[in-house]
Amino acid sequence: MITCRRSCISLLIILFYASCSIRPSGGGGGKFPSDKYFTSYYRGNNEMLYFFKPIKFKSEEASLEVDFTFISKGDTVVDSVTMNYSIITIKQLKINDLKSIYFDSSKIAIGEQLFNELRGKNYTLRYTTKISKQLSRTFSDKTSIKCTFNEKDVIFYNGSNDAKKSLLRFSAF
Repeated sequence: MITCRRSCISLLIILFYASCSIRPSGGGGGKFPSDKYFTSYYRGNNEMLYFFKPIKFKSEEASLEVDFTFISKGDTVVDSVTMNYSIITIKQLKINDLKSIYFDSSKIAIGEQLFNELRGKNYTLRYTTKISKQLSRTFSDKTSIKCTFNEKDVIFYNGSNDAKKSLLRFSAF
């Protein structure tokens, strides 16, 4: 009787630990494990949500941060990629001041402005837009972003080596 009880308890413990390892935990698993540049989350139904941490670009007068979010099922991106970006500047800009944004020569839809607020001494303008899977794959060698404001003010934001590595990792999806 005691041997049977020990066997049952041992079997239950083994089953418990085996079931814990079947489902990837939040922050890991999927096509690539999470790393310095992104975090992945298991969504169920063989889907993973990937969030690429903000990638920083700088100019003399402002900075720009870009992050990406998308869902993959197996080895394919399910839908378009959500691109969020923040323009951080000392100048106050109005909602319609941003006229265009380019990743090197690739034009990106401006998208929807989420907010425009003062944070400390700087203004932060936050936008969200969708980009195609095909366009996102061309970002591997892009290290500059060009924004046009008010039809005449053009600002070039340059990425660091770390930004290039992050974009290279992103384009691998």
